[in-house]
Amino acid sequence: RFTADLLEGQKSGFFLDQRGNRALIEPLASGRRVLNAFGYTGGFSVYAGRGGAARVITLDQAAPALAAAETHWALNDLDPAKHETVADDAFAYLENAAKQNQHSDLVILDPPSFAPSEASVPAAVKAYTRLITLGAQVTAPDGLLAAASCSSHIRRGQFLEIIEEAVSAARRKASVIG
Repeated sequence: RFTADLLEGQKSGFFLDQRGNRALIEPLASGRRVLNAFGYTGGFSVYAGRGGAARVITLDQAAPALAAAETHWALNDLDPAKHETVADDAFAYLENAAKQNQHSDLVILDPPSFAPSEASVPAAVKAYTRLITLGAQVTAPDGLLAAASCSSHIRRGQFLEIIEEAVSAARRKASVIG
């Protein structure tokens, strides 16, 4: 169960195109410590909680989004002791977690668009590479990293190349499972 702020939310306030991906996360979260970076109103967090995650952190800069994430967690009758919201810049949080050798079993990276235009693609590639490198560094051994891009100017093949380079830069090995 979710709410959507149709008047002041980003777009509809709830990204319906991610519904299938949230459903994929649900069974993968069982027993895992989950970090949902750019968590917005907690869609992925709720699905992870429903899937039996041991602990879920919803990370976002926006306090109103995090308040909505808490509401959504409660609307779905999930244990409040298993959910934490953190108001921080995702890059700064991940950098700090990597420096402190902190890991999550499932890391979800679903940032806003980094490439609103064709001209912004080179900067977006750098941002995605940095983000996914940091995400890979904080993913526990045998953990899962879920990375998404809503940038229409970044094509699927290019995004997969970015992921491959970023995982390599993090000195990790990975397999694409979906």
